[in-house]
Amino acid sequence: MSSLDSESDVEFVPPRGFKPLEQPKFDAPKTLAGGKKVWLIKVPKSIIAKKQLPKRIPVPSRAAPEVTFKHERVKYVVAENKEEEAMARNVRILAPTAKKGQLRQLMVPISSVLQISEVASVPSINLNGKSK
Repeated sequence: MSSLDSESDVEFVPPRGFKPLEQPKFDAPKTLAGGKKVWLIKVPKSIIAKKQLPKRIPVPSRAAPEVTFKHERVKYVVAENKEEEAMARNVRILAPTAKKGQLRQLMVPISSVLQISEVASVPSINLNGKSK
């Protein structure tokens, strides 16, 4: 039997020069007890790279399937992604538990997929050459 086949716990040691992130003080299984839902929110790389996701975003509804908001002078649209929602129901989530360094598979499916996209701003151009 090789060392890879053994059932002993192995502690992750990051490569030299890297240090692991602190695990959040969050017990996902306990937090999601009681019928709470899990949403997958997809955001543009530009927001992630600048770490500027707003603390609150509007949520689409049946009456307004797409909603917009402005953040740091950029306009975004939030919409449900029904195609990905169907696929996401088969995805399982590993989430932190109260024990440091442990992850557990959640038995709660992803119930909604929201897509945040940047709205392109198109300047208005007067083709008649007359100024208004």
